[in-house]
Amino acid sequence: MGGYGGQWGAMGGNGGQCGAMGTPRGVSDPPILCPPPPQMTIHNLYIFDRAGTCLHYSEWHRRRQAGIPKEEEFKLMFGMLFSLRSFVGKMSPTDMRDGFVSFHTSKYRLHYYETPSGLRLVLNTDLSVSSAREALQHIYSNLFVELVVKNPLCPPRAPVQSELFRARLDAFVRGLPFFSPRPA
Repeated sequence: MGGYGGQWGAMGGNGGQCGAMGTPRGVSDPPILCPPPPQMTIHNLYIFDRAGTCLHYSEWHRRRQAGIPKEEEFKLMFGMLFSLRSFVGKMSPTDMRDGFVSFHTSKYRLHYYETPSGLRLVLNTDLSVSSAREALQHIYSNLFVELVVKNPLCPPRAPVQSELFRARLDAFVRGLPFFSPRPA
């Protein structure tokens, strides 16, 4: 039997490797306990304007802080995005219709969405989230445009002060299928 079963999956005939398909289990084969599939989570979200001003920042399950002031973190993130986007555009062997959409390290995945007006949305998740593009498009179209851009009380190119935007964004993110708290 392959795959995960319930909280822990019993695997057999696969040389002790979880997730590998092996020969059929015999009655006398002891089960090999495999860890449950990883829980997915969202760490944080940045929204930058085209000039690099951080208009909004939210955190959910960020375990480690950068150790520098937030303003410095925002500048470093925007600078990295600017450089990475430029590098990808110049080095791509094919036409980059969508451009740079994500990258990952050994610990997290950064999802990137840029609007035609130059607004940049960045969502950091764990590695098990393969794509958050639709979520970022929804945040932009249905939340940012509707609750910030169309709101006469929100000045353009200024950090978002709207509590309604913050509350709806938080509710949307917490409702995503890949949002769940990391185990302690």
